[in-house]
Amino acid sequence: MLMPRWRPLAMLAVLLFPLIRAGAAAPTDDLERLALLHGRSADGWQAVEGTITPTTLEGTPAIAFRVEVNWLEGEKGYPIGWPRMQMSLPKDRADWRKWERIRVKVYARTSRGSLPHQPFGLTLSAGGRNANWERDFEGLGLGRWQEYVFDLSDLALRDRVDSVGLFISESNYRHGDVLEFFIADVELLRYTRPTLISLEPRAKLVFADDRSLGAAVTMLGVPAGGSAPIQVRLEKDGQVFTRSHTEVAEGAGLISLRLPKPPPTGDYTLVASDGKRELRAGVKLITSPWQGGAR
Repeated sequence: MLMPRWRPLAMLAVLLFPLIRAGAAAPTDDLERLALLHGRSADGWQAVEGTITPTTLEGTPAIAFRVEVNWLEGEKGYPIGWPRMQMSLPKDRADWRKWERIRVKVYARTSRGSLPHQPFGLTLSAGGRNANWERDFEGLGLGRWQEYVFDLSDLALRDRVDSVGLFISESNYRHGDVLEFFIADVELLRYTRPTLISLEPRAKLVFADDRSLGAAVTMLGVPAGGSAPIQVRLEKDGQVFTRSHTEVAEGAGLISLRLPKPPPTGDYTLVASDGKRELRAGVKLITSPWQGGAR
C-alpha cells in the first residue's frame, strides 16, 4: 500500500496486521465503550477527495463515505489525492491509555467487480506524528456488514492521540472507480474484568511423551501491573486428563500445561477458562521416536 497523503514519506515501518477479529468478543456487560462514530451523525468528521453523508443501510444507521477515484486530480504535489475521512480529537478524548482495542463496523459497495486486497484502512496519529499507526481491513467483501477489532497495545504515544482516519490508497483502484464505504461504528473498547480473548496451542501436533503442552493466550481487562487466574485442562472425549491453574498478565503471553505421564495418542481438546467463559482448541498427540526408550 502507498502511504496516505498526510503521512511523512520518511516513515518506513508500519504494522499492518489485525490481531483480533470478530468472533472473540466477550459478553457486552464486560465491555466499556467510547463511540468515536456511531452512524447517526458525522459531527467532527471531515472528508478529503470524497463525501460523507449520514444514511441508513439495511436498517443500520451509518455514515456513507463516497469516493469517485480520479487519477488526474488530487492534492497539490501528489499525482493522486489520498481520499479519506478523518476526525481531530478534542483534548478530553486524546488519552487512550485505558483503551485496549478499537472496533469498526463497515459495509462496502463498488462499481468494480471486487475489492483489492487492501481496500480500506484505519489510521491514527499521536503526539504530533502523522499516521504513526495503521491497519488495513483485509478480507473486506462486498454487500455485507463486517466487523474489525484491532489491538492498541503497540500504539505509541497513546496518551496523546491527535486524530483517527479512514482512507483508501488510490493506487489500488482504477481511474473512474466509484466506491462507497458505510461506517456504522468506530468505537474504543476496554474490558471491565479480566477476560480471556484467545487461546492457540503452540503446536497442533505434540509428541505424547512431551512433558508439557504450551499455548499462547491473550488476556485483557487485567489491572496495570497485575495478573489474573485462568484454569487450563486437557481432555479427551469429555474426560479430563490433567488440569492446572496459572496467572497471566495483560496482553499476549504463553502458558504451559504439565503432562504428568504420557497420555494415549489421539485427538484432545485444550480448554482454558477465565472463570466466566471457556476457549477450546484441538491438539493431536502422536507417538514420538523416543517413546518407550531413553531420550
